[in-house]
Amino acid sequence: MAGGQEFQALLQGLISSDNDLRTQSEQLYENVSAPEKLLYLVQAIRNSDIPEEQRVLAAVLLRRLFTTNFETLWQQITPDIQAGVKQELMTAIHQETVASVRKKICDIFAELARNMIDDDNNMQWPEALKFLFECASSENPVLKESALHILSAVPGIFGNQQAQYLDVVKQMLGVALMDRSHPQVCFEAVKATTAFIVNNEKEPAVHNHMKELLPLLIQRIADSVTAQEDDSLLKCLIELSENVPKFLRSQLENVFELCLRIVSDSNLEDTWRQLALEVIVTMSETAPAMVRKFAKFIPLLVQQILALMVDLEDDPDWSIQDSEDDEDTDSNPIAGEAALDRLACALGGKTMLPYIVSNISQMLQQADWKYRYAGLMAVSACGEGCHTHMEQMLGNIVDAVLPFAADPHPRVRYAACNALGQLCTDFGPNCQKKFHNKHLEKGNKLVLEQVITTLASVADTAQDKFLQYYDRFMPCLKYIMQHVQNPEHRLLRGKTIECISLIGLAVGKEKFMQDCNDVMQLLLKTQTDQDDLADDDPQITYMISAWARMCKILGKEFQQYLPLVMGPVLKAASLKPEVALVDSEDMKDLENNSDWQFVTLGDQQSFGICTAGLEEKATACQMLVCYARELKEGFAAYSEDVVKIMVPLLKFYFNDSVRIAATESLPYLLECAKIRGEEYVANMWGTYICPNLLKAIEIEPEQSVLPEYLASFARIVEESLLDEDDEDAYVLSKVADIIHAFFGTHKESFLPIFEQIMPYFVKLLLPDRPWSDRQWALCVWDDVIEHTGPLSYKYVEFFLQHMIEAITDKTPEIRQAAAYGIGVIGQFGGEVYADVLTECVSRLVSVIEHEDSKSVENAPATDNAIAAVVKICQYNGSKVNVDELLTRLVTWLPILSDEEEAIHVYTYFCDLLDKNHPGIMGEHASNLPKVISIVGETLHRELIQEDTELYRRLVNIVKQVQSNPDAFQVCVAQLTEQQRQALSEALA
Repeated sequence: MAGGQEFQALLQGLISSDNDLRTQSEQLYENVSAPEKLLYLVQAIRNSDIPEEQRVLAAVLLRRLFTTNFETLWQQITPDIQAGVKQELMTAIHQETVASVRKKICDIFAELARNMIDDDNNMQWPEALKFLFECASSENPVLKESALHILSAVPGIFGNQQAQYLDVVKQMLGVALMDRSHPQVCFEAVKATTAFIVNNEKEPAVHNHMKELLPLLIQRIADSVTAQEDDSLLKCLIELSENVPKFLRSQLENVFELCLRIVSDSNLEDTWRQLALEVIVTMSETAPAMVRKFAKFIPLLVQQILALMVDLEDDPDWSIQDSEDDEDTDSNPIAGEAALDRLACALGGKTMLPYIVSNISQMLQQADWKYRYAGLMAVSACGEGCHTHMEQMLGNIVDAVLPFAADPHPRVRYAACNALGQLCTDFGPNCQKKFHNKHLEKGNKLVLEQVITTLASVADTAQDKFLQYYDRFMPCLKYIMQHVQNPEHRLLRGKTIECISLIGLAVGKEKFMQDCNDVMQLLLKTQTDQDDLADDDPQITYMISAWARMCKILGKEFQQYLPLVMGPVLKAASLKPEVALVDSEDMKDLENNSDWQFVTLGDQQSFGICTAGLEEKATACQMLVCYARELKEGFAAYSEDVVKIMVPLLKFYFNDSVRIAATESLPYLLECAKIRGEEYVANMWGTYICPNLLKAIEIEPEQSVLPEYLASFARIVEESLLDEDDEDAYVLSKVADIIHAFFGTHKESFLPIFEQIMPYFVKLLLPDRPWSDRQWALCVWDDVIEHTGPLSYKYVEFFLQHMIEAITDKTPEIRQAAAYGIGVIGQFGGEVYADVLTECVSRLVSVIEHEDSKSVENAPATDNAIAAVVKICQYNGSKVNVDELLTRLVTWLPILSDEEEAIHVYTYFCDLLDKNHPGIMGEHASNLPKVISIVGETLHRELIQEDTELYRRLVNIVKQVQSNPDAFQVCVAQLTEQQRQALSEALA
């Protein structure tokens, strides 16, 4: 690039409203090398003659360059340029007069400082700390703001030197919090203090040191509310409540009073009131016991929440809308309802319900429909959290709600139906038993939608008890399907489709068959007549689910409809969500968009996914599972296409339900494909499904999803898809690795999952299996014993005799795995295994003392056999002659190859020598030459790492003998040259 003017033109192009020019400029910018970008961007930021918006953009781009490409960039520029960039940033903060640009420069400084902290938490830019403190102590409030803003952005800036700066940081923040003559300094101090405390969330000593700042912090937050300028300070209080609630304990009463004062002030903007409520709700979720100690505030809190829920507007067109206003999700009523739900779940019915009930009773008697509506919605909100206490009065609650289903106002009727439906969900099936004989006959569309939803819930829970009401409801539902065709009734039709299919499933095929053909034709007509349904048409999801339920009802008779129904299901299952990597600037535009969810990647970037369509995708995947399970070979024609969709979804980390459906489908899809021949199935499994499933199990991040993966794998195993010996070794090794990892992290809690596939590993132990199968099966049982200890004894009938006999197997690999397992029993099995170890020891000794035991191919098994005897002697020797075995131990050593077992053996060996054990030392220390030989050979083979305590203990043994020159000379004379060399190097 020619120079600064050309780059200035490029910046102008990047913010142009002309799409073509902006696209061209973006391409030009991408073609500029990172070092050039750095220099041009710094120049643009420092050039006060160019427009402010260009300078701001240059600062944003430079920070992004540091965020995404720092290590590579910093290595590409010389130390002089590095120092120059640092100096320019510090000078710019001092000299910049435009507030927006100065703030961006502080962000760049913070990002650079963050990158200057190395992996050992050393701050490699000490001048940054000096600059920070100089700005903080300056008389210029602008520089104070800058220092505090930097600390907010990178609270870990002090690295591993934080402890020595703690008093200085406390003083800096305290002075700033008291500087009421400069409100912006105070506000930045609140943000910096919050960031610093949260960054040290696991450091109670830091919290204790900083707790004196808390009263000032609360006062400054109250000042910000009075000023009504910056709600981010209230958000700081939310952040503290979420991450370090106990830090607020000493000021909790003041926090509650402040927040309730804000919530109750109807003159404030709704967002402020909702943020204050969020402080209390978050605190209740993160520290419920602490909040319950301030129960005196609960009555007023409930009143204020219900007051928010009453803050409704009359809307004459509400009853003819197709859905509730999406734009109203941030309204006071919605915020209040969500808060009541969360508080009930967090604090429980004992704390919340008495005050909720007393207020609702009064609200339901009010003439104003808004109070009746809010009271009924409160019933819906508190059922989950107050479940135990509400269940005792369930009959009274239902009786109180039901009359409002006939209320003159449509929104009250809607709220009553919503409450009844929620009660069915929260208290099913008890609620249905009281409610199923009551029904509504008419109402406007929104009310009718809620009635149908409630009816579906009742049928789904009541199952065959719904038979007596079938003939009353089904004709009405079919009528809606046939005659309600207007686009504004799409959601009503979708819910009707769902309701019909749930009723059919509830009453069974025999009863439903009288209407089944009509319903199928109506469903097909909906799909074929409306192939141009919009992707977001709610009917699609309902139809996909309904088809699956019809498949369950009809069984293999449903196969004829597959060509008509598979298109939309495959399309929905294949949906690729929109994703984006955004920085904090872009986040401001998207954070309030309900269609996007974000995961923070560090302080400056977030990963976002558009959630629209994810629920439909998950539903479609679950339906494909249903088709494969119910239709079996009837689904074979689609098995390959569905496998190609499902296998990649094993790593679809945006939605757990999608991954669960993907793994659940695989056993059924393999079963479907069997009709196409064994070779086809083996290829599908071995080359595609198996490696991807094993990898997915290995890296699955959610503990709740892992059992689903393993259950699917177990089902495949049970179908004997791994019977071919030649293909098993790799798969078994991977499975064994995975099971080893799971037992290592989950211990005995993994046993229920393991038991699902245990029969397979029992079968692999049988003598007629290939040696590799038996080896990996033994390795798996080794893990069971090691990580579950005495609990493993309940499985001995399945593995123990096979393991004992395998000690003397003709195959070295089998002997090694078995010997290791017996060693694990000795170390971890406990007293319950003591009796069986006698037989084990005799077999282990025969292996160790075999004339060919030290050969190359046999050495690993021999090493493990020696280690097993050592572990039995050390941990579980009550039924064996330990002294006799220790006398023979000296003749068995050294360990030749197994580093892991060498650590066990030689640690015990050193312990015995420290005690001058006669079996090791021999009569009149006659074994000393052998002992020195063992140490020399061990050091020569480098089985023990030099920087370990065990290595030093072994060398000290030699040094002790060396202190007696005559004895040492006798020992050395019997060493090999390699052993002498190893000892010489160790003693040097």
